[in-house]
Amino acid sequence: GVSAKPCQKTVAGFNVTSGHRKLGQFGSTNLETKLQINISDKSINSRSWLIPLGVMICLLLAAFIAAQLAAGAGISGLHRLEPTATSNPPADLYPENSVVYYQTLFTAWATMVLLIPALSIFWFRKRSGRAAEQWLLFWTVSYFAFLIHIFWAIFIYFEADFKWMINTPRVSAFWPDLFVSAWWGVDVLLAWIRAEERWVRIQRVAVHVIVFAFFVVASVYEGAFVMSKVLGLALAYSVAVAAIVAIVQQRFAKAPQ
Repeated sequence: GVSAKPCQKTVAGFNVTSGHRKLGQFGSTNLETKLQINISDKSINSRSWLIPLGVMICLLLAAFIAAQLAAGAGISGLHRLEPTATSNPPADLYPENSVVYYQTLFTAWATMVLLIPALSIFWFRKRSGRAAEQWLLFWTVSYFAFLIHIFWAIFIYFEADFKWMINTPRVSAFWPDLFVSAWWGVDVLLAWIRAEERWVRIQRVAVHVIVFAFFVVASVYEGAFVMSKVLGLALAYSVAVAAIVAIVQQRFAKAPQ
C-alpha cells in the first residue's frame, strides 16, 4: 500500500509523534498511530493546572475542616485501643489527639479521591497529549496530598516516634508504606524530567499497580470507617473499568479493517 512519513506535532504542550498511515485493500484505510509523548520536552499551560490543583486544594481544606467537626461531634469509631502484646503504647488514641487522627485519616481519603482520575487516565496517557497531561497533573497532585498525609501521620500524630509507629496496630505495614512513598515520588520526578523509555515505562506500570493495591487493601480490607471502604471500592471499580476499556479499544484498533 501507500505509506506516509511520520509527522511531529504539539498537542496540549506535549510533543506527539504520529506513525504511518497505510492504504489497505479495496481502498479501505488502516490507520496505525503510535503516540510517543516526550514529557521532558513539554510546557504545560497554567490553565491545565486549574482543575487538578483546585480539586486538591478543596479536598485538603475539606479534610481539615471535617476533622475539626468530626472530633467535636465525637463520631463513633474512635476509641482507646486495648493493650496487646505488640502495641506500644497500649492506647494511642485520646480525646486530645482525635483532631490530628481525623486530619491524618481524611487526608488519606483526599488522596484516594485524587487517585481515581490519576490511575484511570493512566491507561489512556498514550492516546493523546491531553490524556497524558491530565494523568501527569493528577498523578502529581495526588502525590502531594499523600505527602501531607504521611507528614501528618509521622510528625504530627506519631510525633516522629518510629518505635511507636512500628508497633502500633494502627499501622499495618510501616516499611512498605515508606517504600511506596519513595517510589511514587521517584516516578513523579521521572515523569516531569524524562521521556518514557522502556525501563521507565516498566517501573511506572509497576508503581501504579502497587499504589492501587496499597490503597484498595488499606481502605476496603483494613478501613475502620464505611467511607474508607466506599472510597476504596470506588477507586477499584473506576480503575478496573478504565483498564478494561483501554484494553478493548487497543484490540479493536489493532484489528484489520
